[in-house]
Formats: sequence, C-alpha cells, structure tokens
Amino acid sequence: MLRLGLRKLAARRFQQEAVPMAAAGQLVESRLVPGHPNNLQYQQLYRSSFSAIVTSLACSQLVRLESGCRGVRLAWRQCGSLAPRRRWLAAAAEAPAAAARQQTIAQQQQEQPLITEPEHPPSPLERLMQHARLTHLAQELWGQVVRRGDTVVDATCGNGHDTAYLAQAVGSGGTVHAFDVQPAAIEAARAAVGAAVPADQAPEVHFHLASHAEMRERLGCTACASLVVFNLGYLPGSDKATTTQAGSTLAAVQAACDVLKPGGLLSILCYTGHPGGVEEYEAVRALLGQLPPSGWVSSETRLLNRPAAPILLLAWKRG
Repeated sequence: MLRLGLRKLAARRFQQEAVPMAAAGQLVESRLVPGHPNNLQYQQLYRSSFSAIVTSLACSQLVRLESGCRGVRLAWRQCGSLAPRRRWLAAAAEAPAAAARQQTIAQQQQEQPLITEPEHPPSPLERLMQHARLTHLAQELWGQVVRRGDTVVDATCGNGHDTAYLAQAVGSGGTVHAFDVQPAAIEAARAAVGAAVPADQAPEVHFHLASHAEMRERLGCTACASLVVFNLGYLPGSDKATTTQAGSTLAAVQAACDVLKPGGLLSILCYTGHPGGVEEYEAVRALLGQLPPSGWVSSETRLLNRPAAPILLLAWKRG
C-alpha cells in the first residue's frame, strides 16, 4: 500500500512539474535555428532546470536526459526500489559537474606539450672523442682513482685549473699540495681554488713556491698520496722562456713514485711544442718504461693526427 501511495504521489507530482517542463523543452527545441551559436546555451539552460525538478521527485519514475542530433529528448525508466533510485538521482545531479571536469581535463591534455623520450646521454668515451682533448681524458681517469679525504699532489699548478679540480674531488677532509716556481702561478692557483670550492667544503691546500723535485721533503711522507699530476711545459699566458726542465722533472717523477701509495696514479701531460719539450718527454717516457712490471703499469696515449697535442703518460702503482 505504501508503494502504491508513493506511485500515485509521484504521478501527481509528475503531472504538475515534469510534464510542463517537458513541454517547455519542446518549445525550446522549436525555437532553435539550425547552426545558430546560441543553440547550446538554450539546451544547457533547459537541461539544468529540468534536472532540478527531477531531483525533487521522490517517485519510481526516473528521468534521463539524452542529447541527440536534433536537440534534447526525454527517456523514461522504471526503477523498482529506493536505493537504485537514490543512486540514479545522485548521478543525475552530479552529471553536469562531471561533464565540466571531463571537459577541463580534455582541454588540459590538449594544451600539454608532447613528452618525447629523452635521448641517451653520451658515454664518457663519446664525450672524450667529441672534444678530442687528452686533458679531459686525464681528468676522467683521475676521477676513477681519487676518493673523498685523499691526499693528492699537483706538481705544476700553473693557472690552477687542475688544483681546483683536485680540491673539489677530495673535499673538506682531503689534502692538496700544489707546486710551482713562479709566484704568479701560485697566486692564480690560490684564486682558482677559492672561486671553485666553497669555504665550508674546501680541503686543506698547501701551496709550495718551490720546485716539484722537493716533493718528498715537502710532503714529509711516503706512500701517502693517491694521485700526482704533472703538466709539463710553460705557464700559459706568461714568458715561454720559463719552462719545466728535464733534470728537475725526472727528480720530481722519481719522488712522485715514492709518495704514491699502492693503487695510486701518476699522470703526466707532456707538451713538446716548445724548445726542450721533446727531450723532456723522451726522458720521462724512458723512466716510466724502466719501472718494474711487477709493481707498475705504465702507458702512453697520444693523438696521431694532431702532432701538436700533448702526450699523456700514465703509471699506476700496483696494490
């Protein structure tokens, strides 16, 4: 009896509210001019008003709006219980907001740029071959040996580029020794380290205005350094008459062999374009070639089609 009463009430409410609104909808459709820009506004106004009336009906007759090719039409559906009716009414009330959200998402997807797959970064070998500079190769190799907190030596600090690189590599717990016989080189290296390394991350740096042949005495230790680097030749931008000499360089290389710890690396870049450069390179190459294979691994790297490029000599101390 209760259900029958509800249905009668629903029919009466429907006659009073829904039917006049349907007639209004037909009137709206009859006023539409094909292709007119205001058609969509009229349809949306009718749809929102009719949804408000449908939501107020507590009956078994449910109304659903469907948009067709010629405008808005009504569809009726029977629903036997109250719970599905409530779900349908809630969905009908939520439909305009859901449609607006879907439209917003579609617009955002259209506005977003296409995401392309990132290209694979070049390998270390590709980077080295693109630049074709043995100075870059040398630093790549240094990075494989040096660890935070290590002790390293720049035997010819020059303008300080290598000294700054080593200071960054060893960090605040490390120690860097930089040698040069020219005061301008010491000052340039000091400025380069200060510009490249923040004060709270800077290692302990010792600048030695002395010959690198005094390396053993200045460091005061043996088998304590993980890396010793040389850039033989002259200070860039200065008097080319002041160059490294074969005699002091050989003494410095022998001292470097003593201060290197097992697993340490000796790196020597030899420039041969200045007077005495070829003789110095040949003397150092001969010295490294005489190191016992049981304790050392020595090598030479050069660019055959670039005669003026430096030559990289390496000696790794076996552990």
